[in-house]
Amino acid sequence: MAYEPTTWKSGDVVTSEKLNKIEQGIAAGSSGGNGAMTVGVVIDGNTITLDKTWKELAVAIKTNFLTVYMPISEVEFYRYPVISILQDPENSMYSVFAIDTSISGFIGFFTDTENGYPYLTIPEVEGN
Repeated sequence: MAYEPTTWKSGDVVTSEKLNKIEQGIAAGSSGGNGAMTVGVVIDGNTITLDKTWKELAVAIKTNFLTVYMPISEVEFYRYPVISILQDPENSMYSVFAIDTSISGFIGFFTDTENGYPYLTIPEVEGN
């Protein structure tokens, strides 16, 4: 059954029942339904790797809105909406592009197989 959103009005009381409905709707979306799916990251040095394979994301984007969730600290994070998943098997290039509003541009994650985990390596900046 599809999620039916609550139409909130001024003065409505937020209850645990209504919050749990939202949580269940989000969970249903991240498990393959029509909804939202959050993609986590693994940060290792200056490499950021998505926690889903390119193929998993290519399937999920057909029925979900995908967002890359990147924690900056325990209380700060960025969310990057995924806008494109591209495949170029002739050149062994599988890519995921998301919007980075802080730079008014895109960030790209790449892998060389459909079963690989797309990653982004941030170049090191030398000090003065």
